[in-house]
Amino acid sequence: MPTPSEDTRLSLEPRLGEHAGTAWPQLERLNVRHRGAFAYVEAELADGERVS
Repeated sequence: MPTPSEDTRLSLEPRLGEHAGTAWPQLERLNVRHRGAFAYVEAELADGERVS
C-alpha cells in the first residue's frame, strides 16, 4: 500500500486546522497522527472532550 509523501503529511494538519476553525469554531485543537497510508484525526473541544 503506498504511503503519502512527507509534504502531504506535513500539510494535512494545517489545512484541516484552517477548515475546522471555520466550520467548527467550538473545537479547541486537532490532533493528527499518521500510520502507513492513513491519517487519524482527533478533535478536542474546549471542555476537554475528545471526538474521533
